[in-house]
Amino acid sequence: MTAKTENVITELPEVPESFPRQVWKRLSRIDVGDHIQTADIKKDGRTVFTYQYLGWSWAWAQLMSIYPESELEILPEDTLPNGTVMVQIQITVREGENALPRRMWLPVMNQSNNSIENPTTRQISDSRMRCIVKGLAMGFGMGLDLWTGSDMPVGTVDDLISASKLELLAGLFGQLDETAKKGFLAWMEVDGLAEITEGRYQSARKQLERKVQAVAK
Repeated sequence: MTAKTENVITELPEVPESFPRQVWKRLSRIDVGDHIQTADIKKDGRTVFTYQYLGWSWAWAQLMSIYPESELEILPEDTLPNGTVMVQIQITVREGENALPRRMWLPVMNQSNNSIENPTTRQISDSRMRCIVKGLAMGFGMGLDLWTGSDMPVGTVDDLISASKLELLAGLFGQLDETAKKGFLAWMEVDGLAEITEGRYQSARKQLERKVQAVAK
């Protein structure tokens, strides 16, 4: 008689998360909203444009509070034939034996974002500081929402909404009839409100508010 063998399902070992992914997940979740500053560009005494920026000192302090072994390297600037200058830096995030280097570059510009010919040492120094902030955003996700136009850290976009936001949506959702409810869930591609992510919260809220207003008319 042949012995019957049972199928044994063996769980695969978890693959350890890579250091670059760990760094991105931690730094891209930092909320920079309360530290964004504004500056006005004036022409003939009138404000023609207002831009937002993140101060380099605060951004660097955040990095060092999490990864204090990190390093900044100022690379030689690149001077072009027309006299304009490109500054370059490298930020290396370190933790123990792990190291994650990222390079970034930025032209020396005036307040109108136009390149400056034959910039002064002060203008070059200021551009290096701005390049640090750009490097932290592009290389590690910290403050990247300042460039994407999002109102939340890029690392939280896929998080499920908070209990308070869920309660607000539920209040609006409860004012709809069954057909409208099914249509909304189908539009959001979810089975329930609890599956809505932070990145889709605003669109979900606006859609529900429109539906509630339509019901009231």
